[in-house]
Amino acid sequence: MKLADYLSDAQIGDSTFAGRIGVTRQTLWRYKSGERRPEWDVLERISRETGGQVTPNDFLSDAPMPAVAEHPDTEAHERAKPLRCHSPHGSPEFVTEGQSR
Repeated sequence: MKLADYLSDAQIGDSTFAGRIGVTRQTLWRYKSGERRPEWDVLERISRETGGQVTPNDFLSDAPMPAVAEHPDTEAHERAKPLRCHSPHGSPEFVTEGQSR
């Protein structure tokens, strides 16, 4: 769910929500408009504050990613792995697969 949709549905004002996640109202507007993407710590706060209804993936563009040519010698294990959410203790923790915590 997009952040703007969540805030509208929940009838939460920008100033109120911005205060809850520790950013300015102007920064929140930039997140909602897609002008800026939140840092990981802010994404975690947004996810927690919305009860998981708004996730980091909701800030990704709907446009398809352009194809990237791979070097012919690139092994499968050297390619980038997709984003995974690891939550060993019930709290959101966002890392790239294969990345150590």
